Amino acid sequence: MLSPVTFRLVRTRMQAKASLPLGALLLALAPLPGRAAGPLRVSADRDGAKVIVDGEDTGLTTPAVVPDLAPGWHEVTVVAGCERADTRVEVGEAVDVVLDLEPMPGRLVIETEPAQANVTIDNEPATGAIGDPIEVSCGTHSVGASYPGYQSAFVNVEVGPGQDLVLPLRLDALGKARLVVTVDPPDAAVVLDDHKLSVGNFDGSILATPHLLEVDRDGYRVHREQFVAEEGQEVRFDIALEREPAAAAPAEVAAQPLPTEPLQPPGRRGSKAAKVAGAVLGAGGMASAAVSFMAYEATANVYENYQNMVDAANATNDPALADRANTYFDEQVVPVRRLTWTTGAAAAVMLTGGVVLFVAF
Repeated sequence: MLSPVTFRLVRTRMQAKASLPLGALLLALAPLPGRAAGPLRVSADRDGAKVIVDGEDTGLTTPAVVPDLAPGWHEVTVVAGCERADTRVEVGEAVDVVLDLEPMPGRLVIETEPAQANVTIDNEPATGAIGDPIEVSCGTHSVGASYPGYQSAFVNVEVGPGQDLVLPLRLDALGKARLVVTVDPPDAAVVLDDHKLSVGNFDGSILATPHLLEVDRDGYRVHREQFVAEEGQEVRFDIALEREPAAAAPAEVAAQPLPTEPLQPPGRRGSKAAKVAGAVLGAGGMASAAVSFMAYEATANVYENYQNMVDAANATNDPALADRANTYFDEQVVPVRRLTWTTGAAAAVMLTGGVVLFVAF
């Protein structure tokens, strides 16, 4: 017979054994706590690339181990300078990702006011319509916008790899000034910034910006005047042109003795020498024409540079830039223009004389 103490001990052990299957069942049915996935190891073909997971900067650079990611799919990006690589991986156990970096352009969306403004990117005209995305290389770009009657705008922007950057550019309308020009002779042409305003006196509205005024007439010296018109200002010029100096009279030729040799038949006298002289004059005329053409191209280039300097001065309202533009015009634009006119006239005269000598004699 068992003692009371022994009986209680046996019953307790039996109850403990009977409760084991129930405890195991409850443990199996209970929801499992969330588990962290194995580490994500990220490397690229270049060390030091920034590691981004699901759009968030991890603060790590390749090669890197990203810990404590939840199981499932993740977006992985590595960026180094203007190069980038992307992939999508499923994380469960430990995962290794190796990415090859490639140059990644960005896109600029330029919105101007007024919408018809002319847009440049790195001093080149922008392609496509205003508001359309424009693909550009990653890095810093100079963007400009201009429109007649408005202040030009210039800005430097940084475009990241794969970035879509919206850039609004609002141009401020330029003020107006009044220009009054009286000329003598009364039929002289008044030209402002290479645009003819009138033949004779002019009285009208102009933009409040730096300008180049020219008054010209055949037989007179060209008058040039650079000035800056302020908003609301009235600018007056009274210009009397100076006549070109008269051409020098031809020098007298000493009388030559009559030839003692018999005269050659008409049409034959000196024909060979005349043809040689005509050929030489023609060749000289062609050379002068070539020089005139090159000078014309140079004129276009230097005037474009001058116009860019004027635009920059307008954009910054910098008097020093305006003075530099004026000096550039006097020292570069004017001499090249004169060379174009001089060589063109010389080419015309020499070609005409050459043809006459070659054909008539």
